[in-house]
Amino acid sequence: MKNESAVMDYNDPGQAGDTAIMKYIQSKNIEGVLRDYSGLYYKVIEEGNAGEMVNSNSVAIISYKMVLIPENKEIENSQGIPTSFNNRKLKDHIIGWQIGLRKIGKGGVIWLYIPPYLAFGNVGVDGLVPPNNSLFCELKLIDIK
Repeated sequence: MKNESAVMDYNDPGQAGDTAIMKYIQSKNIEGVLRDYSGLYYKVIEEGNAGEMVNSNSVAIISYKMVLIPENKEIENSQGIPTSFNNRKLKDHIIGWQIGLRKIGKGGVIWLYIPPYLAFGNVGVDGLVPPNNSLFCELKLIDIK
């Protein structure tokens, strides 16, 4: 799999949301988190099948959990039940998911630490994600259509 990342530098927050993400990662004592050139922080838990990868027109069938950073408040959880979000193509998801899901193959699991500008930005999602909020997402790529 393509690796365009560097080990996280806690002394260089870079862009909005980085400080909250770094504090969250440190508070959980998580090691091996990488930072993508886009600003997405991630940790591949299981690589999955490198021969079966998503592209922007793929429909990713996933199970997921989404947590607000820094509140550590779980806001969504598929409870392991596969979903395709009504057959939504990858290009129609938040940018953090578009980048992150391309780092694993079918069967893979990834943890994403998504700054606001790769999530829902300064708009948020009414009643779910406040504006300018970072997210932690655990995604399992179950299948690809």
